[in-house]
Amino acid sequence: MQFYDINSNKVDLPKGEKIHWRISSYAICKSSDDKILMVKCCFDDRWQLPGGGVEPDETIFEGVSREFYEETGYKMKDQGQEPFLVNQGYFFDNAVSKKFYHSVNFFYLVELTSDKQDKDAINRGVELEGEIVDVKWFPLSEINKENCHPMDFKAIKKL
Repeated sequence: MQFYDINSNKVDLPKGEKIHWRISSYAICKSSDDKILMVKCCFDDRWQLPGGGVEPDETIFEGVSREFYEETGYKMKDQGQEPFLVNQGYFFDNAVSKKFYHSVNFFYLVELTSDKQDKDAINRGVELEGEIVDVKWFPLSEINKENCHPMDFKAIKKL
């Protein structure tokens, strides 16, 4: 298994280092004019889908709903409780925890419950203060390998 850091650089697992499990969920919210709601984090120049780690006391879908609101300021609903895509990855979190993770990732197709954005909700409850630096409706035709996180780009390509 090969680990990658937030900048997609290969990172070797040091001998004896523990690997942590992480269940993550992400939202793909597509507008009627083919734009995807994406976020930009303070530790990465690429755009990402809103989402992240699921807490032990919440369902996977509850996790994506919470993360979506904390990162975008919008409330959402699902387009079916089944995930659109499930995949796994290995990463080294060099931005926050400094831990190695084996991550199982759930991607859900969602829609907004309202066009009203609560800008005060952005970054409330996130792990890293000031984590989200921008929220944008990104034209689907402009999302590519250079400007989108690789894990999210694979999910968006499946649309």
